[in-house]
Amino acid sequence: PLSRPLGLMLGQPFASSVSADPVPSWGCGRSAPSPGSSDRTMRYRPASGQPTQYRLMLPQHADGKTPLPLVLSFHGWAGNLSERPVLLAHGRQHGYIVAAPTGFADDLWPSWNGGGSTRSPGRLGATCLDPTGSLFDPPGTKGYCYASCGTCDDACWWTTCEDSVAQAAALLDELLGDVCVDASRVFATGVSNGRAISL
Repeated sequence: PLSRPLGLMLGQPFASSVSADPVPSWGCGRSAPSPGSSDRTMRYRPASGQPTQYRLMLPQHADGKTPLPLVLSFHGWAGNLSERPVLLAHGRQHGYIVAAPTGFADDLWPSWNGGGSTRSPGRLGATCLDPTGSLFDPPGTKGYCYASCGTCDDACWWTTCEDSVAQAAALLDELLGDVCVDASRVFATGVSNGRAISL
């Protein structure tokens, strides 16, 4: 279960403003992963059992006792945890933690469920400009209907239907318990489809 407010999932820190004094997460003082980058598997899994891989980068001076800022980095559609090497390098150089998860792929490509990427048509109609799929999809197909979605009603469905917010919240909860994070400085960023989940 998530142990902190979800304001940070909207790109906002826990507090209404960034605290002058660090707010240590419950991972401070525990045995921490070694500084540098490592690929890991989250403990959380949805009912489908799909695992989440993520890359964790701890700056060289991370000692497990000093709270450091955390940036969650969400890749674009069909991307993965390797998509943001510049951000990982910047965090290493400038002293903040970066965690870059891979979205659920189901039977297609890694993606994030958010921002109208599933559940079309909505109460105001189709969530895309081409609900018939006549402009971009191969003839006889209806968009990218992921296995977790079951049946897709039009061609506007193009990502997993797994709960990406629960996935991100579980990752955050895991990180706050495993590494020493300054809970007043937790941020999210994303590219393309990843931006939808980082809002």
